[in-house]
Amino acid sequence: MKQKSFIIIIICLFLQNCGFAPIYSDNKEKKISLNLVEIEGDDEMNSIVSTSLKRYSNNSSEKIYNLNITTDYKRNVLSKNKKGEITNYLLISKITFEVLNNENAEIYNFEDETKSANISNQFEFKQYEKAIKKNFINLKIDELILRLSNLQ
Repeated sequence: MKQKSFIIIIICLFLQNCGFAPIYSDNKEKKISLNLVEIEGDDEMNSIVSTSLKRYSNNSSEKIYNLNITTDYKRNVLSKNKKGEITNYLLISKITFEVLNNENAEIYNFEDETKSANISNQFEFKQYEKAIKKNFINLKIDELILRLSNLQ
């Protein structure tokens, strides 16, 4: 019995010090600030972007980036059944970040495609689309922060 508990304790000690850390865990601690200069495109996505960027509007940061953002969202029909009712959609989300600095401007383009079955309840489908947009935007903002922090 003592051997088993000793082995479990040793395993726990090794697993705690394995060095695992989430990629985006320290994005909020970065010393950068994002200022939204202009945003255009899909209204719902623009609202989510402006809300998400408020986390990174720190006036006392070392590095300030000005952003022009363009969003786009399309819902294309993939297939229909024999009655002509839509059964599957292709949801395409795009976002472009133009980072303006004194020296130059850098452009980061992100695009994601999601195949989705049609849901008979339109309210649930709209909520599903909103969740897809929100997840896409938050992921791409975190990726942008990671890229900008690597430039410093």
